[in-house]
Amino acid sequence: MIDRQIFGGQLIEIDEVDSTNLRAQELLKNQKVVEGAVIASNFQTNGRGQIGTSWFAEKGQNLLFSLVLFPSQLPLERQFYLSKVIAVGIVTFIHEIGIPCAKIKWPNDIYVGSKKVCGVLIENNLRGYRIESSIVGVGLNVNQEDFGIFGESASSLKLLLGQDFNRNGLRSMLLLQLAYWYNMLMKGDYSEIDSMYHQNLLYSNQWAEFEINNRRLLRKVIEVNPQGLLCLESETGQIETYGMKQLKFII
Repeated sequence: MIDRQIFGGQLIEIDEVDSTNLRAQELLKNQKVVEGAVIASNFQTNGRGQIGTSWFAEKGQNLLFSLVLFPSQLPLERQFYLSKVIAVGIVTFIHEIGIPCAKIKWPNDIYVGSKKVCGVLIENNLRGYRIESSIVGVGLNVNQEDFGIFGESASSLKLLLGQDFNRNGLRSMLLLQLAYWYNMLMKGDYSEIDSMYHQNLLYSNQWAEFEINNRRLLRKVIEVNPQGLLCLESETGQIETYGMKQLKFII
């Protein structure tokens, strides 16, 4: 089990990079990397989100980093639990700094109201039937105030709390939370992880509108199953499951 203090013990800081996840993949191939290593940057020229979507951030204003993990003892069929603990760690951290209404938008983005404040991209490298390594990319909006065309759908800690933040200090605090929940995962405490994830899940046990097959439909969020699929209840009581890109949240 990794020590909570070791997340970020190996810190590689790069002023500008195409993508911290891509750079982490290169480092894994070409040199020894310890678990909990962090590759951080002030700016990404090719930041990525889930399934190829782009992630844009103003230079020097946000937290952009990738965390390298080796969760080899995590059963392959439970790999979505890594996504759960990362989301729980981030949302708990945001609650602690004074934004208790932050929620996890399935699978692992963090929203405050209708606006996104943090995106996560997890890439697992598999060997046979086990996870050899995982790269966890995090983009947290910190001091950015202008999001251009994304202004209606994005926000930052500064906009929400009205103050500037020291990004290095925030990163240390966030890494402590991530390490705590990662340790919980390595101990196999799946019930506590499930409880915290669903407690903070956007629209959990609520009716909300979704775009499904180009139609706006009312559905109730039931849970996210162990495979990471979103389970919704239809107005007729039928339980439906969806993967990413099979529906769109209407927030």
